Amino acid sequence: MANPSWLPSCFGAPMWVVKVSDFLNFEAVPCHEELQRRGLLIRREEGFFCIFVSHQWLSVSHPDPKGEQLPVLQRALRHLLGGAQIGTDLRAEFFGQQTRLSEQQRTSLKDGYIWMDWLSIPQRSWSNSFGPADVVFVPLAPLAHATSNGESDSEPESPDFSAIPSLASQADFIQRIPYFVEMSNMFVILAPRCRHSDLSQCGFGSWSQRGWCRLELWCKMLSANVELPVVLVSASHKIEFAMPIAWIDDPPDEGAFSYEADREAVSSVMKIALRTKIRNSKADKMWDVYRYFVARYDTLLGRPPRRRTMEAFMKDFQLKSLESTKGMCPMLCATLSGDAEMISHLCNVGLDVNRFYGTLPEVYIFQSMSPLMLAVWISWRTPEVAQTLLARLADATASSRGGASDPVVGFCKSAPLVELLVQHRADVNTTFPAISVACALASPASVIASLLEHKAQVNPPGGGLASKHPLACVAYQSSVSSNTLEVATLLVHAKADVNIQYRSSGVWRTGELMCRSMLRLRGRGSALVSLWAEWSTTPLGFACFFGCDELVDLLLTARANLEIPNERGRTPIDLARSKSTLELIHHHQTTFSI
Repeated sequence: MANPSWLPSCFGAPMWVVKVSDFLNFEAVPCHEELQRRGLLIRREEGFFCIFVSHQWLSVSHPDPKGEQLPVLQRALRHLLGGAQIGTDLRAEFFGQQTRLSEQQRTSLKDGYIWMDWLSIPQRSWSNSFGPADVVFVPLAPLAHATSNGESDSEPESPDFSAIPSLASQADFIQRIPYFVEMSNMFVILAPRCRHSDLSQCGFGSWSQRGWCRLELWCKMLSANVELPVVLVSASHKIEFAMPIAWIDDPPDEGAFSYEADREAVSSVMKIALRTKIRNSKADKMWDVYRYFVARYDTLLGRPPRRRTMEAFMKDFQLKSLESTKGMCPMLCATLSGDAEMISHLCNVGLDVNRFYGTLPEVYIFQSMSPLMLAVWISWRTPEVAQTLLARLADATASSRGGASDPVVGFCKSAPLVELLVQHRADVNTTFPAISVACALASPASVIASLLEHKAQVNPPGGGLASKHPLACVAYQSSVSSNTLEVATLLVHAKADVNIQYRSSGVWRTGELMCRSMLRLRGRGSALVSLWAEWSTTPLGFACFFGCDELVDLLLTARANLEIPNERGRTPIDLARSKSTLELIHHHQTTFSI
């Protein structure tokens, strides 16, 4: 695998790794310096099979003080080495991702190496640890700023090699995280259910809120190493190829940090990864991807939107004509870059604000959407964009095309935008209700509260795959969302029916029966097949299926019935797949009987 274009191979950053075989024998997680003393650190060489492990620290000063994460990863690795296959999460499967661990990869894994921050990055200031010849630090390129005429600074400069120190500091290693990800063969998210030292519950939802974890994921998603798989380890027996869709609107600098000073460091590394992606996309003539990240460049770095002249706009986005209507066309470039003034100018020259544009699967836009939908969903941090589009007669009552025909108001990511669209005649109770769309997109609780204030139905009629019931949508997102409990509480207080059952019809009914037949014949199936076959369950059944104990607890407290069977005769208890969920149910049963 070649080094990234921004880092010549002769000056490759040191990537310190640990053998998988050594890692499996650890009784506690040793820090970088201890591994150095024990002679267990190895500098990555060409041909190494490397696993990049991203994880949330469980205390401020130590990643795993009680040894909760280490044994989970060790057991997961042993399962894989013993022949277990990696599953595929629901989102990846729904969009056709069918990745499997080959025998060659399994063999490589056995002889592989692990990169993990606590192990691979110095944890204190140090010098002469490895000797002057062992560590070469390539200084970061100077970062240009926007010029007065609005030119883009989004392309990376070449590194300055005029003076190269002989030793690297901890900060230097941190700045090389994009390189470490690029050089890896597997990106592992280690996010089992654990308790942080402050007694908060940790898991994938909390992992996705941490600024450092977001940065590492962004480095993977921006990497030129497109074959690098994302593997989520949420338990020693639950290992899945994952499709973390939410990353696209989770800038690292908006994440949570134990030390506020880290925010600036993370932004600096993010800038490197983002510039590299933009330059590589341009070189490969992947114009939709190039324009998308140029448009979002400032937002993703925590900067205010840039105001461009028409000349700078055409140059920055490599546009040859304003008449282009395919992919990332001028109107979408202006919308996603938060440039309300440019939207007005484009309207003045005749561009249509109500035109629907094709999908952009590279950045997880899978439905044909209007500029207004993208404005309230992606450019929501700049409300002037939606205001300008509405002033130019954008249709606030429109629905997406392809899929479930979701109403535009359901895409809102802030409560003020809900209010704005309602003022422009948006209906929150369309055929597919806005509140269900918002729950399916794991929107903030403030958005759900605003929709409820505008009389959104919490018990809409109908069912089927992509159920209209908001509690089902909350359960679907519960394994990856950090606001599940807050949103579900709002719905329960609004009298959402905790015992409603779902019924499919038409093509969805046919699919459900086919999945049930597959399970009957094979005895087991993929996550998507299993979910579809069990679709006629209740919100509690979904919560048990997805293993969200907080949601199970809330629904049981709200008197959800454990005995309601679905059409396969399976109750929520039958759908519970984790030990902790079963223990929680038993606790409720015991408490209630007393």
